[in-house]
Amino acid sequence: MPLFAATVFLSAFLLFLVQPLVGRVLLPWFGGAPSVWTTCMLFFQVLLLAGYGWAHLVSRQPPRRQAALHLSMLGAAALAFVVGAARWGAPIVPDASMKPPDGLYPTARLLLLLAQTVGLPYLALSATGPLLQAWYARVYPDRSAWRLYALSNTGSMLALFAYPFGLEPLLGLRAQGWAFSLGFVLFFAGCARAALRARGAPMLPASPASASSSASNSTSTSASPEPAAPAASQAIARPSARQWAVWIALAAVPSLSLLAITNQLCQEVAVFPMLWVLPLATYLATFILCFESNRWYRRTIFVPLLGVLSVMALLLFFGEVRSDLAVPLTNFLLLLFAIGMICHGELARLRPAPAHLTSFYLAVSIGGACGGLFVGLAAPALFASYFEFDLCILGAWVAVIATSPKAGAGADARQRAQRRSPLFMLANASVLLVLVAEVMLRQGNPGHGLLAKARGFYGVIKVESATRGAFLEHSMSHGRIVHGAQYQDAAHKPEPVTYFTRNSGVGRAIANHPRRLAGQPMRIGIIGLGVGVLAAYGQPGDEIRFYEINPDVIRLAQTPQYFSYLSDSKAKIDVVLGDARIMLEHELAQGGSRGYDLFVLDAFSSDSIPAHLLTVQAFQLYLAHLRSPDSIIALHVSNRMLDLGPVIRRTAQELNLPLVELLSQAMTAQDPPLEQPAHWILLSRTKEVFDRPDFNGLERVKRKPVLPRLWTDDYTNILTALGEFKG
Repeated sequence: MPLFAATVFLSAFLLFLVQPLVGRVLLPWFGGAPSVWTTCMLFFQVLLLAGYGWAHLVSRQPPRRQAALHLSMLGAAALAFVVGAARWGAPIVPDASMKPPDGLYPTARLLLLLAQTVGLPYLALSATGPLLQAWYARVYPDRSAWRLYALSNTGSMLALFAYPFGLEPLLGLRAQGWAFSLGFVLFFAGCARAALRARGAPMLPASPASASSSASNSTSTSASPEPAAPAASQAIARPSARQWAVWIALAAVPSLSLLAITNQLCQEVAVFPMLWVLPLATYLATFILCFESNRWYRRTIFVPLLGVLSVMALLLFFGEVRSDLAVPLTNFLLLLFAIGMICHGELARLRPAPAHLTSFYLAVSIGGACGGLFVGLAAPALFASYFEFDLCILGAWVAVIATSPKAGAGADARQRAQRRSPLFMLANASVLLVLVAEVMLRQGNPGHGLLAKARGFYGVIKVESATRGAFLEHSMSHGRIVHGAQYQDAAHKPEPVTYFTRNSGVGRAIANHPRRLAGQPMRIGIIGLGVGVLAAYGQPGDEIRFYEINPDVIRLAQTPQYFSYLSDSKAKIDVVLGDARIMLEHELAQGGSRGYDLFVLDAFSSDSIPAHLLTVQAFQLYLAHLRSPDSIIALHVSNRMLDLGPVIRRTAQELNLPLVELLSQAMTAQDPPLEQPAHWILLSRTKEVFDRPDFNGLERVKRKPVLPRLWTDDYTNILTALGEFKG
């Protein structure tokens, strides 16, 4: 027993440790977009399905062949570690040669990278859990193998918290790859010993009498209550197509909910392992509770809880924008917990006899993969907005209505009578109809003033028109964050507005730059295109280059009927598609420094920030692209949830860069209103560049000297930046 338990635990621990690890490696290569993690989860769920399929097929072979086949797969996975270490310097951690050359085809490129780096090891680990449980059921036919399933989920949960709180802060990425490889070697040794133990064990009994006896013994030796064993005739019966469909559907709804809620949280806050871990840990907790014992799942508790949380979640989703994380995070996690308890509770109630254990796991993995495929591939193609969030709630209520405990399945007479009462059915049907109507109305209603909408790998982009007093304004938004606007009347159309006015930090940096004061042309680099507002500052002879990862943003910003900053600019305008850091690295390697007089980073007003653009290595890259010591780096850090000032000040201290933080306030008396409150941080190699009168026209932010740990490519911690900015 200890051998099988330890090996199952370690396989699950490694299986879920590698997920945030490889996601952390690849996240910066795709602009830090929330869809990176969704796509990673899609890959992991599909590969989990392949692993469970392998386990199901292998378990049907003679015992000796089972051991040989699976150990051969583990050997191939171990060889993949050797190849990875020789190629990249560390297993499963690819080097810079694997970075995508541009921002095209992100989903396909990300899936290919995942397959190259962790595909075979992940497949081997995912196949081991159900196969070891099947071997355990053969070696110990008088004991319940279902406890190993709860143990494996416990190992998975511990791995999720071990990464952000243990492995990530203590070790660099390459060291993490070696640590994972060492764990795999230990796992390989344990699995080999378990395979040898199982070689001589007979296949599970096939006769009705022995199957019934085994099920009875399994129940009687359990340390805590479990669902009643199936009847003898059912114990050996092959699962029907209806049973498979129910298993798949009940597994698909929590999977869809996990990815939809994780995606929503990452859109609202930031993409970093902690916000991946919490929903996934909640999801696993429901597996652990439901399969550990039947005492945890109570429909009379979780169905009403689901109703309350569904209403609260929809109110938060469509309500006013909040500046704190605690309320939406708590609500969404509790909603996921309620959905998981209901669906996984029903799965545990409907689980088969041990003879069909691998079939059950295969069906569950198919459901998980279906949820991942829907969120990762189908939803972006079908919906212009994030309707999968609505659909996860809708799917949960369909599961509530469709699953009804029957006699002998753990429900008492009072519960069955309640489930069949007209009032109960009417309440469920009403909820279902409201949710269906809500989804249809949202899908059919384009929204007031909507000019264009595009959904892609990097999110939903909308162009809308609105009137400000007597003036027409076009704006671009990503989720709930406005990324630029332009008035359409002739007098105000050329004027930079919102966060980029002439009174803002960047406006004053341009006006007071030594080259501008001397009447010389400037070369300006900008991360983040938005609607191209900063092109309005261009003068004849100037060169302005925008770096933008989202092709939808480029297309909409270059459409003259929406925005004309780019087409009307007096400067030479270039737009580079791709992650800015990767593009800057390519430019430096191929043609040397771009020689920018001003380098602007406008990638942090959204709550989902690309943290890889704020590491000390990133700033060293920006410095390498500056023309002279009096060149300026300008960062727009206005943000409703994150205070990035301490992070930037710590980096400036490390690189010995003088800086000034400037706040501009909204000009409420303007008609139309041109300016929004903006927080800018300006850095340069020379302090004298900021000793100009116009820099004193804004409020300077004074901070305490307490600074966080330096952000590097190996270490970033968004938690240190959480909290509404207080100027």
